[in-house]
Amino acid sequence: MQNITTTADLSDAIAKLEAKHTLEEIALREKLQKTYESVQPVNLLKSTYQEVIGSPEAGTIKNEIIDTAIGLAVGYVSKKIFDGDTHSPVRKAAGVVVQLAVTNAVRNHPEEMRAVGKMFFNMLRDTSRKSRR
Repeated sequence: MQNITTTADLSDAIAKLEAKHTLEEIALREKLQKTYESVQPVNLLKSTYQEVIGSPEAGTIKNEIIDTAIGLAVGYVSKKIFDGDTHSPVRKAAGVVVQLAVTNAVRNHPEEMRAVGKMFFNMLRDTSRKSRR
């Protein structure tokens, strides 16, 4: 830094420092605003979702989520079919066991379950076509 020898030099140096201070304050406020927005829960979820989708394992993760969701849905439906409108605690406990077994089977063997689902869908479609004739 230069030596300040006159009041004009001092005034000029003060003006430069005030301008620098103003620019740094604006930059700091912008950075604070961006940081505040990035830590909001919705934005955290969005950024996490984008990281998952952008990762090389994204296809695997999506398939696992879909397989798990299908397994849970099929397990729940099978429990409802097994239980019906029963009030028996034994039957309800057996329904939970059936639900867990079906959910795990669908979750752990998705390819086989897709094949069974396609076969079931084709049977329904063929039955529907025959009934229309």
